[in-house]
Amino acid sequence: MRLLTLALLSSLSLFSADNKDALNQLIDKVGIDNELSATELVTLKDVKLDNPFIIHAYTMMLTNQNEGVPKKILMRIVKKENKEALNEILLLNNPSTLAMAAKTYLLYENGLFHLAMGEWLNLIQRASYQNTPVQISLEQVIGKDIAKNLVEKSFYLDDEGVKIVQNLPKTKSAIYRSMLALSFLKKGEESLKYIKYLPETNPLRIELAKSAVIYFARNGELARAASVLKSVFKPYMQKSENVDELVDYYLMLARLLYQANAYDASEHYYALIPESSPRFLQARIESLWISYIKNDFSTLKGQVVSLEDELIQNKFMPELYLMSSSAKVKLCQFDSAKKTLDQFVSVYKDWASKINMHLKAEDPELIEKTFTYNLYHNGKNHLKAELKKLEALKSAKTDYKIAFANKTIQAEKRRQWKNRGVILSNIIRKMRFVKVEYISLMNRFKDRAMTMKKDEVHTFQASSRGADELVFPYDGDLWGDDYFNINAAIESSCLQGLKK
Repeated sequence: MRLLTLALLSSLSLFSADNKDALNQLIDKVGIDNELSATELVTLKDVKLDNPFIIHAYTMMLTNQNEGVPKKILMRIVKKENKEALNEILLLNNPSTLAMAAKTYLLYENGLFHLAMGEWLNLIQRASYQNTPVQISLEQVIGKDIAKNLVEKSFYLDDEGVKIVQNLPKTKSAIYRSMLALSFLKKGEESLKYIKYLPETNPLRIELAKSAVIYFARNGELARAASVLKSVFKPYMQKSENVDELVDYYLMLARLLYQANAYDASEHYYALIPESSPRFLQARIESLWISYIKNDFSTLKGQVVSLEDELIQNKFMPELYLMSSSAKVKLCQFDSAKKTLDQFVSVYKDWASKINMHLKAEDPELIEKTFTYNLYHNGKNHLKAELKKLEALKSAKTDYKIAFANKTIQAEKRRQWKNRGVILSNIIRKMRFVKVEYISLMNRFKDRAMTMKKDEVHTFQASSRGADELVFPYDGDLWGDDYFNINAAIESSCLQGLKK
């Protein structure tokens, strides 16, 4: 039986070229089942056996190896009456391997991709399916563009699906390999092992690579991070027409170069990010730190002034305040630095409250549509739409998968707000160093700057209650006003002093 099916699969081109003669030869060799009427036989001679699973179904029908699946249903499959065949096989409720494979095939052919892959997960666990002609024939059809379909249909695995795929015996099946790669998203270094299973232009490769790059960068393994960028990102970006993907690549490369102290190269990639990109302002702020480190005062002056308009926008960019105040202190623009820091305290007290509110919320507000959010949000909607078309397949498993997507989406939203809390905490800590730098400079010039009564310099405190709750206690003026009544001449003197 296995040899016959494999022979049929290898003879696919013969069937396509001369269908009637090939079918007549097959009928002569295997004989005809008496249950098929003369009319049905004539119809069979006119059909096209143009995919491996149809050939397999046809062979099972003729050789009485149909595992309890009525030959009428198999004949509908052969004749591509897929909608009718699916309705009939669902009513049949046959647990045999051939019936399950036929159901998977028909779900796929009827455009119900999520349900088809759910059935495949049930099927692949069966020893009677693995490495058999039915697996070969079915997976040649549904596995043809599997990596592409997984992305376009936003197919996702729940925790049970991940366990199933990762515990399967290794096989060269395209579906298995693509599913395995999908199951290792966001797994850091481990994600690298499965990139090779995906086409060079598949977006899943980039998500697996991002996970590895972030892991290496956090651990200071910059050479390994650079290697992933070169071997995975660069070939992909050369063929990608997605501007946002290219921007993310430039930003990642610029940050790694900055971390490696390759400032000129880092600055170059920051400069490649276009103004139309949502990442432009962030890239501009980050690139200014290079000017700050290099003591490029002329660039700092110009860029800090141009950034002032952004400070009044309702955007979460605390690093903009840090950059602006740091540059102003370094440039001895003390009065302006005070205004920026006062504004930071005023604005980010509210942001701290907002962060805490969303972290405690049952369903936090979405900050940004990330790959993870899109995968589960779009995938859940695809699945629900398929179940609406075919309510008969709604079950505890599909309910669980939808609930799993909702839970993951909420976790992703909460992760984004938690990241904002961490960022804000770090910026507040760095603001203290700005204040120390300010006091140090003012002490150096206090004899020249202060000719009147000195005021007390108050300390700015920002403490953390717990992991995510930020508190800004009020202690009067941030600094004594007299310290900020510095005229242009004194600021000039300060700059001259810094150059000595």
